[in-house]
Amino acid sequence: MKEFRFVGVSATGEPIRGSIYAPTRRSASKRVEVLSDKHRFEPELLEERHTYRYKVRHANGGIAVGEQKAFSHNEVTDALERLGLEVITVRRKVVETRRKPSSTDLVMFVRLAANMLRRKLPFDEILNLLITDTTSKSLRQVIRDLSSDLKGGVDPQQAFMKHQHTLGKFTAYMLGLASSSGNMAEMFEATARYLERKDEFRKSVKSAMITPAITLVATIIAFFWFIWYIIPQMAGLYGDFNITLPPLTRMSLSFAGWMDNNWFWVVLTMVATGLALFGYFRSVKGKLQLHSTCCGYRTSVRCCTN
Repeated sequence: MKEFRFVGVSATGEPIRGSIYAPTRRSASKRVEVLSDKHRFEPELLEERHTYRYKVRHANGGIAVGEQKAFSHNEVTDALERLGLEVITVRRKVVETRRKPSSTDLVMFVRLAANMLRRKLPFDEILNLLITDTTSKSLRQVIRDLSSDLKGGVDPQQAFMKHQHTLGKFTAYMLGLASSSGNMAEMFEATARYLERKDEFRKSVKSAMITPAITLVATIIAFFWFIWYIIPQMAGLYGDFNITLPPLTRMSLSFAGWMDNNWFWVVLTMVATGLALFGYFRSVKGKLQLHSTCCGYRTSVRCCTN
């Protein structure tokens, strides 16, 4: 999902500004049109948020480079100049990779925030500390955006839900709700425990699936090796003695010949089947099926955690 910012004017002449998430610019435009009809304002500008690479010079003469997400080139330049930096270059990245932070980084972020909240540290100070300690670039950018939005007076629930595609919908909702409530430490702690158990369960599922996956791959390799190598060798040996081959061997030879003539379609079918299964098990229904199957064998593989 991409983030877009729209600007418009209401019927009374007041400026209207907001942000939406959409997969493409066209779908974002349609959503803005729906909002404009509903709230009666005239849309004027729609900007997509991109990543910009910048190169700046500090007051001491040192050169620094970095990246910043923004809706325009001028927005990055103005922000850097307000920090007292001399802007050398600001260029938009041609290829942008939108990678989610790992589950370990996400758990660490929530856990550290919960621990520091229990020590009564201000939340804006916690975010500033976590920006420097986070190794994940995508999570670091999320924390920067959260800090900027909260300092700008954005509603905490809205600020966190803007990043639900990176943090996860449940995590973003819970953290936003915690920031709006009076018991942030307890709710961050509960969210951290949930994410830790979820991460542990995911790792257990993966470890439980390793042995069946290796067995399946080894079986497929052994099958093709038997059909394409062993059976033809045996057929050549029997042919030298003019021996009538058994029906099962003749069927195997016929199948080996068919495989030689249609190997491309066989490989294509296997790849398509694998991709279809991968997509299914990433869906909600597939995850439920996978987890229920794994939990059915928890006594032997210890898949499910208490």
